[in-house]
Amino acid sequence: MFRIENDTLVCDIASQIDSQNVQIMQNDINSWINSDKTFKNIKINMTSLGGSPNYAISLYHYLINLPYKIITVNTGFVESSAVIVFLAGEERFAHKNSTFLIHEVTKNYNENTKINFIQMNTELKTLAEIIKMYNSIFNERTQFAESPLQILDFLVGCSQLIVSDELAVKHGLIQRII
Repeated sequence: MFRIENDTLVCDIASQIDSQNVQIMQNDINSWINSDKTFKNIKINMTSLGGSPNYAISLYHYLINLPYKIITVNTGFVESSAVIVFLAGEERFAHKNSTFLIHEVTKNYNENTKINFIQMNTELKTLAEIIKMYNSIFNERTQFAESPLQILDFLVGCSQLIVSDELAVKHGLIQRII
């Protein structure tokens, strides 16, 4: 999963964004930081169907606050909350024919979960805050695009958006196709 190439720590991610995978990734990066001081960049090769937006936002903030240049590469598909993690890259690239998927933000519950009115109201406020954070991160990281995307309608469920590699350049998700 991790290796050193020249002055770069390379991490390959092909998993869901959840508490376990985020914790493993953070622990592994911290271990490399503590044991090998020679790298200057962290490159994350990503393919992910997404997962928890909460953990994606947490991982995003962890990555952008590291004292290294973060480079992200879409190696096939980056979907849902994984788009937020991908946007942590100061430099962002995509392989030819790779895609991004942006769609409504949801929260999963166990089928036996019961929620009362007050809990539901709290959950709605939390979901609204997550949508606001996702939208804010997206807008901030793509602000210099030739044609910035407005994704709020997609995040609240009006439809979904599949962004090709070529459109990803135009809309500022990546700098170039590799």
